[in-house]
Amino acid sequence: YHINLETKKVERFSEEDGLPSDEVYYVFEETDGTKWIGTSYGLSVFDGENFENFRVRDGLADNQINYITKSSSGNIWLATGGGVSMFKPAKNNKPLAIQNFDKSDGMKLVNSHFIWFDEEGYLWQGTNGGLQMLDVPTFRQTGNLSVTHYPLSNTGIGREFNFQSLSTDSPNEVWFGSMEGLVNLNPNKNTRKLNKPILNITSISVNGVPVNWSNYTDSLNYHNGKVEFPNITFPSGAN
Repeated sequence: YHINLETKKVERFSEEDGLPSDEVYYVFEETDGTKWIGTSYGLSVFDGENFENFRVRDGLADNQINYITKSSSGNIWLATGGGVSMFKPAKNNKPLAIQNFDKSDGMKLVNSHFIWFDEEGYLWQGTNGGLQMLDVPTFRQTGNLSVTHYPLSNTGIGREFNFQSLSTDSPNEVWFGSMEGLVNLNPNKNTRKLNKPILNITSISVNGVPVNWSNYTDSLNYHNGKVEFPNITFPSGAN
């Protein structure tokens, strides 16, 4: 619906007018009046006259768009039912580009209920099992995205957050609504340990059998206060 408070005129827009779905979850408006509309069946961009729609077949992670925000670099970020999508609008003779982030990038959960950028450019993602912090500043520099999961709960995979339930007190302080009360986040108070920890591995065993590690050489990366252990897979029946 579009309501003109001066004239009291009410306009209704639906699938018949070009929306991908009548179930609208979120509307984000830019300073030029362009509206980004999240629905149950895709994203719609409304310029005041026409709707341009995007779905999974156009590159989105999922058709359910729960929340929309904009980064300082001008990209549109979408919280979807299948992860987070970064939407680069076409400009300066560069074509439109969509990049998706999901479990393959380190997310423990992909059903995104909301997303929020802090002052340093980190993206906080509310899920049905805790908060996840996406290291967007490093991604811009290296092309690699690191995801840190904060369960905020002593049981299960994490606290469940509600859809679109956030309110900002300042550019770097926010309130999130969850199924277990309110969560207040101020990233400035979240101290990140950037120095590498002292780590000593004295022995390694596989299924209780010591491994002669002298035959192998490898290293571990350290990022955003945690050791990044490599994914380990075993042949079928050997785990």
